[in-house]
Amino acid sequence: MTNLPPKKSRSTAVLTTFIGLEQEARKAQNHQELAFLIVNKTHQLLPYAQAFFWRYSETGKVVVEAVSGVAKYEPNAPHLQWVRALVKTQASDLETAGVLRVIEHVTLLDDADQAQQKLAAEQVLWAPMPGPDGKLLGGLLMFRSEPFKQHEMVLLERLMGAYGHAWAALQRAGGKSSGLLKLSRSGKLRAALAAAIIGAMFLPVHISVLAPAEVTATDPLVVSAPSAGVVKKIAVKPNQAVKKGDLLFSLDDADVRSKYEVARKEAALARADYHRAAQKAFGDMDSRAQLKLLDARVKQKQLEVNYLGDLLNRIEVRAEQNGVAVFNDVNDWIGKPVDVGQKVMVLADPDHAELEALMRVGDTISLRNGNPVKLFLNTDPTRPLPASVYRVSYDATEGPDGSLGFTVKARFDEDVALPRIGLKGTAKLYGDKVTLFYYLMRRPIATLRQTLGL
Repeated sequence: MTNLPPKKSRSTAVLTTFIGLEQEARKAQNHQELAFLIVNKTHQLLPYAQAFFWRYSETGKVVVEAVSGVAKYEPNAPHLQWVRALVKTQASDLETAGVLRVIEHVTLLDDADQAQQKLAAEQVLWAPMPGPDGKLLGGLLMFRSEPFKQHEMVLLERLMGAYGHAWAALQRAGGKSSGLLKLSRSGKLRAALAAAIIGAMFLPVHISVLAPAEVTATDPLVVSAPSAGVVKKIAVKPNQAVKKGDLLFSLDDADVRSKYEVARKEAALARADYHRAAQKAFGDMDSRAQLKLLDARVKQKQLEVNYLGDLLNRIEVRAEQNGVAVFNDVNDWIGKPVDVGQKVMVLADPDHAELEALMRVGDTISLRNGNPVKLFLNTDPTRPLPASVYRVSYDATEGPDGSLGFTVKARFDEDVALPRIGLKGTAKLYGDKVTLFYYLMRRPIATLRQTLGL
């Protein structure tokens, strides 16, 4: 029997976690740091599967500021549009907008995608974040399969109040900085400041963009279905190391095996008919005339046996080389029908890894072979890995989140310890040098040209 810790010890641990989160919130240096804390570290006090932190902008619009477990996300993704719509619906009821509660009824958008449907199936907790004056500044939307408990909601309500105080304090600190503008009343100071700003606009800087990235294999071996059928078993796990000859997956052999047994019996029967006719052929002209026909039938049946036997031998697919089996999930394939040549997984050599990034169409910059890249892995964002571009796709392709972008391939530097294949993160892609003015105004200029056609 497992010895459970005393109830007092568990209460002490929860209280320690609560105090620690409150202290971290008060020490946050900016709103981005505080938003990351709210959406990710609150999990230490209240476990959840997914959380979205939202706030009101200066114009009163609902903005999804951070998403748990995601360093970079597409603001216009369908499920984030649904989250904003859900927040607007809940916040419109002034009587309950500031009350922490479980949302009973969740309405999907008309074109709900799989991500929306998955989130809507979970328990949804509405956790508002009030300011010191009681005004609603933002809040958390939490999703998980298990029901939320009353004592968890009580602690979370107190913690959201602490978050609101910290958020408001950062807003006041930002407002105080505007007092420095009083120093610019002197004409000479204003002129010097303007000259410094104008001069800084001509400083050369490397233009750069951020792009979602993944560590992929260099020249992986594609493992595909040898014949049409249904996947019966996946013998390996995602990212498992395998050796040459190890079983990777197998197809259901019931149909092929039954046809093989029938073909064997028919071939045996054809051979028996041929031998009988051959024995009678010495004295029977009719039997002698049938020998060629029976011989052709024997060869035909034997070909069927050989073909079906070859299919049976290919039911089990084994590794042709050493490597790592790369695929998403075993349950995605069990019982799934596949066609001949359909890719099931790839075998990758862990000693030959590279970086693959998706440079979104709206962020496109000119990249050349040899341009530097830095990869910030989600597992270790404080230690970037240097790499160099060696190929950029000519056509834009659709990424996992539905956005269009250009695929950028980069090789890691020789002195870099290669990360594990399959790890994801954010890549910073560096282009040519441009002026600071162009670096800052590139997006506004592009938007102006698209709008006005200049």
